[in-house]
Amino acid sequence: MNSREAVIHRIVPEVPAVVWRALKPLSFPVAERRRKEECYLCGKLPAETPEGKLTKDHLPPQNLFLKPHPPNLIYVRCCSRCNNAASEDDDHLRLAVSGYYNTSELGKRTWKEKVIGSTIRKGRLRQQVKAIGDSLEPIGLITPDGVRDAFELEVERAPMDRILTRMTRGFLALLYPNVDRAELTFRVTQLDQFKVNHPAFAQE
Repeated sequence: MNSREAVIHRIVPEVPAVVWRALKPLSFPVAERRRKEECYLCGKLPAETPEGKLTKDHLPPQNLFLKPHPPNLIYVRCCSRCNNAASEDDDHLRLAVSGYYNTSELGKRTWKEKVIGSTIRKGRLRQQVKAIGDSLEPIGLITPDGVRDAFELEVERAPMDRILTRMTRGFLALLYPNVDRAELTFRVTQLDQFKVNHPAFAQE
């Protein structure tokens, strides 16, 4: 078992390693050419949707990117019903990931222009924004550069679990199109972002 198979096997222990050995992922260029014309979440074909066509669901969500959007965003085919049902979760992900102390300059711009300028200004996710604000606690964060003043906050777990599972299903649909995703179950686990040697990433 190589290191890549070991990581996959550790994440999805129910699947025998021999199965993963037989499944070789498509490269992104090949996957894009062979992208299936069916909703990767519910399996509907274009003719089975009210609009007669499918939309694009970007991986990760397109709303994380400032305009002009990068030209090489990855996407899978998705019916408008499934796509629209996930829009609030996409907003929640952007709210959760763009406000940390070590956010890049692009992350700070995303927070200012999209989270404050769009989500908060338009009153979306009002309860979630209030809950995050109420949870803020000042802490001293130990980093490789020394102790930094920071804030600890809590985010709602359910939408984060949904969106991470959805993205995993999307990448599986794109790179492993022969995997029956309906038979898979997913469990989302939080890893400490500062523990880079977490055993989940150990190599054998």
